[in-house]
Amino acid sequence: MIPLYALLRAALSGVQWLFAAKAARLERKYAKAASAAEAVARQLQTKPGNGTQDPFATAKRHYGFGRLVETRDRLEEKFHAWQGRAEGVGRASATVASWKGRTVPYLCGAVDLGLILTALHSLGFPHGLTFEGVQAWAKHLVG
Repeated sequence: MIPLYALLRAALSGVQWLFAAKAARLERKYAKAASAAEAVARQLQTKPGNGTQDPFATAKRHYGFGRLVETRDRLEEKFHAWQGRAEGVGRASATVASWKGRTVPYLCGAVDLGLILTALHSLGFPHGLTFEGVQAWAKHLVG
């Protein structure tokens, strides 16, 4: 009963850690993309000299800036999604932790009973268990 509970807690903690690590990696990528987009935005704000401006070069710079902004926004959405998943698993882990002493004995006892009945069924016990039937089955296994 307790090993099942401990396994569930460990699994939820592991999943939460994985999701939080993914969110942290995405946050670092987002910060890098945001700083790159900000640097390009600062370059676009400076006015060129009095010479003739090449409209194609300007369009190319604006297009590159747009791609950087799209990448930044996509990474931001992914980061928030993974962070939300990590927080959701954390809430589930906290909920399971609050079961200790109240629900765990009953829930795990029911799961244990189900596992035992499944094992007995797979070993060939008949559905109508009687003492004589169990005795015959045990003699069949031993002898």
